[in-house]
Formats: sequence, C-alpha cells, structure tokens
Amino acid sequence: MLVENRKYLRWVVFPPPERLRPSWRTVYLQCDIARWIPTHIRRPFQSYRVDLTPTPGDLLEQYVPKARQKIRKADRLGFRVERDQDPTEVIRLFRPIAREKGLNAIGVDTFLTKPNLLVSRAISPDYGVLASHAYSLDSAVGIVRGLYNASAFRAFAQDPKGRRQASLANVFLYHADFLYFRQMGFHAYDFGGYGTPESGSTCKDQFRGRLVRQYNYYPIWYAVPRWVRNISRRWSR
Repeated sequence: MLVENRKYLRWVVFPPPERLRPSWRTVYLQCDIARWIPTHIRRPFQSYRVDLTPTPGDLLEQYVPKARQKIRKADRLGFRVERDQDPTEVIRLFRPIAREKGLNAIGVDTFLTKPNLLVSRAISPDYGVLASHAYSLDSAVGIVRGLYNASAFRAFAQDPKGRRQASLANVFLYHADFLYFRQMGFHAYDFGGYGTPESGSTCKDQFRGRLVRQYNYYPIWYAVPRWVRNISRRWSR
C-alpha cells in the first residue's frame, strides 16, 4: 500500500479491502474490489499489468516482435540506463506531451510527496537522455506503479533518426526497468489506466500484459467538482 500525504488529501494506492473506510479526506486508488463506502463515489476502470515473474528471456519473448527488435537495437547502439530520484528529465520530456494532450504540467513539487519514488533514464551515445520514467515501488504487495513516462520523440520533428532513437529508448527503458524490478523481488508492473489505441494504449499492448479491473474511490465533495471539470475539458477540445 502506497500512502501519499498531500496538502488537503491523503492518497492511498493498492489498499487492502480492510483499509476501505469512510473518510472525508482519503482517496483510495487502484483497489481490486468493489465496496460501498458512504463518504465516497466509486469509479471502476481498467488497468494494464505486466507479469514480471518469467525469466528474463521469457519476459523478452512475450513482447511483440517489434518491441524485441527495438530493445536489441538499442542495446547494440550502446544505450545505457541511469536510476535515482531526480525527476528533472522526466519533467522536461513530459512538458510537450502535456501541452499536446491537454494534461496537467508536472514540476519538482509533484514528486515531493510521492512514496518510494524511483526515476530512470535511457541515454543514447548520440543524443543524450531520450526517455525518462517515474515509478512508485510498493514492496508490501510486490507491485511497481507507473507514475509518468516520457520520451524526446516530439523534439525531433525535423530529425527522423532522432525520432527513431527516442522510440527505441522508451521501449528499451521499460524492459531494462522490468528486469531491474524483477531482480528486486517485484512480481508485477502496473501501467495504470488503459484507454483506447487512439489514447496511446498500443504502447502498453506491446509488452503483452493483461487487463485488470480496479476501482478508485473519491470523497463525494472532491469527486463531483472533478467530474464536472473533466466534462468541461472534453467539451472545450
């Protein structure tokens, strides 16, 4: 269970069923069961989860062929991976994605309350940092939760080679991180919500995970304005 204490709300991710209790300040995310809580509105959704228990060779073989090709090519080109808790690069690379998709921007403050944070970067000998991912690691349940992922793909509109290498970097980094998490004893990686091919879920599909039914629980006072705000955004596009 991951507990994040923000200014007004307490966010609990992967809560066990016994922790689902009435509360006006607690948000429960990615719970595996549906339960009625008088203070909350329950929102079902589909998450996408990759099993990390196969051997490294079997894990690679379960991906789609194109993903395997990208990983092997990035390896031949000498891509390397760095890991720490510095979100600078994921913030930089996420900025154009947020503008294009109308998402909230992220900054250093976004990560100050994140529990068990890990940030990774894929680095090309030719272009430098081309992809960066941020994760929360839940050792209690053995699951890693994806927070943010970004690549430099949009920065190379006039450079086809740069675009190709950015695409390689993103897939290469996921695979390298999966092996790292597996070695640390984690049994699953959770991408979070799964939308449609148009919304980018094909990126998740290439790792051949499985859909998982989950539920988010929001306090009523928080859920209603949030729902209205999301509807307004859709109409304004």
